[in-house]
Amino acid sequence: MTKAAHIELYGNLASPFVRHCRIALIEESIDFTLIQTTPKQSTTLSGMQKIPFLRYQDAAGNSQQLSDSSAILMFIRGLAGKNLFASALDYNLYCQANTIADSAINLFVLGKTGVTPDNNPYLARQQSRINTGLAELNALSIPTTVASNDPWLRMACVVDWLAYRTLVDMSAYGNLQQLLRMLAAHSAFTTTTPEG
Repeated sequence: MTKAAHIELYGNLASPFVRHCRIALIEESIDFTLIQTTPKQSTTLSGMQKIPFLRYQDAAGNSQQLSDSSAILMFIRGLAGKNLFASALDYNLYCQANTIADSAINLFVLGKTGVTPDNNPYLARQQSRINTGLAELNALSIPTTVASNDPWLRMACVVDWLAYRTLVDMSAYGNLQQLLRMLAAHSAFTTTTPEG
């Protein structure tokens, strides 16, 4: 395994994107420091003004920054000599999970200001996308092993976050609930819950 020095992951405990990165770092036994960072703080710490982002020193001692969870995951799995995706279908599942997460985050953030699917057509479409997306993913067969399987880990992080924020009634999605039950025995997943 190639080493990277002084790995710092910036983000907060509740973020599903940050959680996935934390899980991968734990799974690969890579030492890192989590720097608790709010979205507001990220506006001054990162040019992309979002979390997570990761800072590290490369082999030449140069400071580097990755500003998207997908790039961070590629870096982490690469340190362990692994690829992030095995196929286009895996990558598609990962992208579907991201789409649901992005729509749900829009609902969550704008809902705090009183903008909801009931009074905003854009958010109504986002809510519809979440519902149809979850139904589509719930129809898939879950693999027997989901640890270190990044498309399914991303989906699990998103589903758990939706339940944590009470944005979706997950009782209609039995397969996705089974995914969470499968990961209940995976310490990297259970020790990175949104509550901390």
